[in-house]
Amino acid sequence: MKDVEGKVVLITGGADGIGYALATNFVKGKAKVVLADIDEESLKKAASQLREMGGVVYPFECDVRDRAQVYDLAEQVHQQVGTVDILVNNAGVAFGGKFLDIPDEIHQQIMDVNIMGYIWVTKAFLADILAKKRGHLIFLASATGLGGTPKLSSYSTSKHAVVGFAETLRWELMMDKSFKDVHITIVCPAFVSTAMVEGVKPPRGTRLLTPQETGERIYKAMKSNKAMLIMPATVWLELLSKVFPPALSMWLIRFMKVDTCMDEWRGWESLYRTFKAKTNRR
Repeated sequence: MKDVEGKVVLITGGADGIGYALATNFVKGKAKVVLADIDEESLKKAASQLREMGGVVYPFECDVRDRAQVYDLAEQVHQQVGTVDILVNNAGVAFGGKFLDIPDEIHQQIMDVNIMGYIWVTKAFLADILAKKRGHLIFLASATGLGGTPKLSSYSTSKHAVVGFAETLRWELMMDKSFKDVHITIVCPAFVSTAMVEGVKPPRGTRLLTPQETGERIYKAMKSNKAMLIMPATVWLELLSKVFPPALSMWLIRFMKVDTCMDEWRGWESLYRTFKAKTNRR
């Protein structure tokens, strides 16, 4: 979608990180920006900053894990803003550690946010786009959604699911020629410098991307109706694990230093507290 002026854009997890960076681009394009986030304080701050930039912004507190909250969000957005033209599924969480060492509730929270949240939000707003037979959906996946990453078992699982969900939805829409102007962009970046990845050592051939550059790349990809954005190009190597024998894939993982990238991860220090606090508020 080349022209976003006056379009209604909804971004989940829009209060900070990639979501907020992407929102700044839509504000510059004069779109109406709907921010949905679980963190009320960050949401208010983000909305204020975007308004100072001249943006038309509508903040809504929402826990995407909760289907009822998502459907209530849809009602509020329709009443206060209008129907959605561009949907950005961005809300996400991660937790590092060996599979058996990660608490059950953390595995569940990751799946509830990273894939079920995407499903509920898409179901709540896809009809808006289909009714217009024009629009765009952006799905934030990850490099680890293309190939498994040691010590990110449930996160990698959820991001593989995002890629599968978005691709399946694309094929379903393409089966109906009347939806030829409805586009989907799947985004698979390497590690992005947010609180969630504190302490991560980028694998060989990559670096920590900034939220700002990631947001700009996603915005440009959306405007050119790009089907998939993979950044940087070395992330394409993840796909080799699908065709290489396991021993050769493991050699590549070690050569790229993917096996040690999570060894000093410290994101749990804030993330675990956030999980507990938000769970208690539900």
